[in-house]
Amino acid sequence: MSVEVDLFLDIEGLTRQLDQFRRRQVPFATALAMTRLGGIAKGEVEEEMQRVFDRPTRYTMNSLFLRPAQKRDANPKAVVWFRDWSPMGTAATKYLTPEVHGGERNTKRSESLLRRRGLLGSEEFLVPSRTAKLDRYGNISRGQVVKMLSNVRAQFDTSQNTTSSRKTQYFVGRPGGKAKGVWMRRGRKVQPFMMITRQPRYRRRLDFHGVSERSIRQNYNKEFGKALAYAIATANRG
Repeated sequence: MSVEVDLFLDIEGLTRQLDQFRRRQVPFATALAMTRLGGIAKGEVEEEMQRVFDRPTRYTMNSLFLRPAQKRDANPKAVVWFRDWSPMGTAATKYLTPEVHGGERNTKRSESLLRRRGLLGSEEFLVPSRTAKLDRYGNISRGQVVKMLSNVRAQFDTSQNTTSSRKTQYFVGRPGGKAKGVWMRRGRKVQPFMMITRQPRYRRRLDFHGVSERSIRQNYNKEFGKALAYAIATANRG
């Protein structure tokens, strides 16, 4: 006795479903994988920053942002980079980009204000003096800089009435024929606060692109596989 099996395949329907999956779920999976890979790369770059920088500030360590990939884009991609804005002080992208590529340091906001006041030349830059009081991160604190700018009438915000104490006065010059810089006068004593120099140059210290690319290569297959599995499960639930 024979058994006949009549198998009907809805080729058109199957093709339609596969095409719908390709159009909807593959871009979703790609965007999800790219975003997750960006997050992993961001974390590994932050670990590298902690390793290569000397006591990086919280502001520096929080300077990276992740822009998620969008499935509606023809080629979904996530973006990891330094923030290019700051509510106060210098944007991270200005002082960290030279650490990635090397080259000349960008002008700081305080330097721009001193130039506007006519106290600093267009090719003059400031560096901490050897006797300057530094914070635990090895930098002159923002509070000290604001006091100095206020004292020489070049503060960030002219509505602020922050002044140095009567015991300390800041001025730009060459006291007694010494090197040009920003000096502090305390009573009869004068000591350097910041010295004026040529534009500082940085050597490349942060291998941002190398760390990111290695991270993506090492995690791409795993993350794309997880994202595709999630897309399939999501499609099936729908």
